[in-house]
Amino acid sequence: MAEDKAMVVVNAATADNDFSVISSRLTGGTFSNITSATGKLDIQGPLSREVLVSFFGEAVAALPYFKFTTMTILGVEAIVSRTGYTGELGYEIFLPADKVVDLWNLLLSDERVKPAGLGARDVLRLEVGYSLYGSDIDEATTPLEAGLSMFVNFDTSFVGKEALLRQKEQGVGRSKVAFKVAGRRSPRHHYDIVADGRTIGTVTSGVFSPMLGCGVGIGLVEGEGLALGTPLTISHERITMEAAVCELPFFAGGSLRS
Repeated sequence: MAEDKAMVVVNAATADNDFSVISSRLTGGTFSNITSATGKLDIQGPLSREVLVSFFGEAVAALPYFKFTTMTILGVEAIVSRTGYTGELGYEIFLPADKVVDLWNLLLSDERVKPAGLGARDVLRLEVGYSLYGSDIDEATTPLEAGLSMFVNFDTSFVGKEALLRQKEQGVGRSKVAFKVAGRRSPRHHYDIVADGRTIGTVTSGVFSPMLGCGVGIGLVEGEGLALGTPLTISHERITMEAAVCELPFFAGGSLRS
């Protein structure tokens, strides 16, 4: 936000714990939990820029990917951030919680805007391979196991660095894998991932992809990973479906960086 000010946006389900952990390690400055006082609405999709420009002006159009700006919306200061968890062009709008309903109604007054629930968002984030906390990642999963090593800067000091360095040297015991199903069936959380007749891991997220016309999923499997094209069987009780290891993103035709 400034040289001496930062805002951390966390998973809503972990806000209290995250605040407690970060607070316990700070040695200066002030740190406040503004979760209950702050609301956020996301507007995502190829037309999101046009819609927001029509409401709030050309400053939105000038916003680069992964940057934010502050502006007055509905008479209050708001943060408009060109971010989101969908793989599409989109924006997140942060403003006082008591203005969220008014903003909701304003956006929906444009016929190009439609409500979308968590199920739709979950399909969109999975089609581009984003991990979901509580499913694909948690406090027991390291960034190296989750395929998130690009976000770890080993040139700095941080809590857990020694453990990650040991894991980096010794190798991970499990790793993230992405797969496509040969058909329209949906792999589900906790289904088994089987290779060569042996269960080697578990599906952490799976869905039918409307954009690809097949089931897609990610999971955690034993070892350092599997080669592209490795045949898999996804199974649960009497359900079986054939699949193969693939690259991420599953769907690469989104408008994220448009």
